[in-house]
Amino acid sequence: MAASRHPRAPLDRVEVLCATLDRPDLVDRDTAKEAVRRDVAADELGDLLEAGCLEQADAERMVAVLVQAVTSQRDRDVQEAGLNALSHAVVRYRIPYALLGPIADVTAVLHPRELTYVPFILSAAHEPAARAAVEPLLRHPDAEVRAEAAQAIDELDAVAASAAEGTANSAARAGNSR
Repeated sequence: MAASRHPRAPLDRVEVLCATLDRPDLVDRDTAKEAVRRDVAADELGDLLEAGCLEQADAERMVAVLVQAVTSQRDRDVQEAGLNALSHAVVRYRIPYALLGPIADVTAVLHPRELTYVPFILSAAHEPAARAAVEPLLRHPDAEVRAEAAQAIDELDAVAASAAEGTANSAARAGNSR
């Protein structure tokens, strides 16, 4: 996408793309051939998220729309594009688990191709609740899903260990200052 000098231009495009994903019923049937396909809209949102050019609040709003698209659609192309976009979001922004958590509710209906994104996305929030959503994927029949789940659990364990170490160090410093 070409860079724009107008600071509002990317946000205007975000509005159009989010509306395409969020409210497909509003797409004018006469211009549907010119309208952006929902999977392409999710891909373009992913490009914007990957660029890291948005304010946190705008990124979170986009994440909410993408999560809604992933959890409410049965179109695999839309799901995969949405999950790919979410994987970019969690790398560039600190996305709260509360926004990402609904993805855990659809793991049973996702195809393994789409499901491989889920452990990374959920674990990126570094919340203990992600573990409960990711652990069942360790027993998934697909080897790639299991491998992604194992990596996500390792990440969650490392974050928990680091947090525990930080707490222990803080307590030790507090004890030494007395």
